[in-house]
Amino acid sequence: MIADDRLYSARLFVWATPECFRKGFDDWLGMNWGIYLAIEQQAIAIAKTGRKHHAINTIIEYLRHYTFLHDAEAEFKFNDQWTSSIARLFAAMNPKYKTLFEFREVSGGVVKKIK
Repeated sequence: MIADDRLYSARLFVWATPECFRKGFDDWLGMNWGIYLAIEQQAIAIAKTGRKHHAINTIIEYLRHYTFLHDAEAEFKFNDQWTSSIARLFAAMNPKYKTLFEFREVSGGVVKKIK
């Protein structure tokens, strides 16, 4: 599947299950697909080491650090509000590794756990 097909599939899933994602995540995903793919790549690499659980924030901070080391002019701006939605999408798109990240329901019904 080519990248555009995967992005389309991801956005379809977000549109079909809006209760699982923060409002506006589909737009963020469309503008930041490369960031999602970098996070996904690191998460899969970690899962393949045999780790059962890992923190998505650690991956994001690793990518921020890596970006700064390799491009002094680069800016890595990332709003933490998207973290849980990224983790949920990763679980949905990579069912083999769906337990890598821990999920909590947000009070007030903002997002629900993907089953």
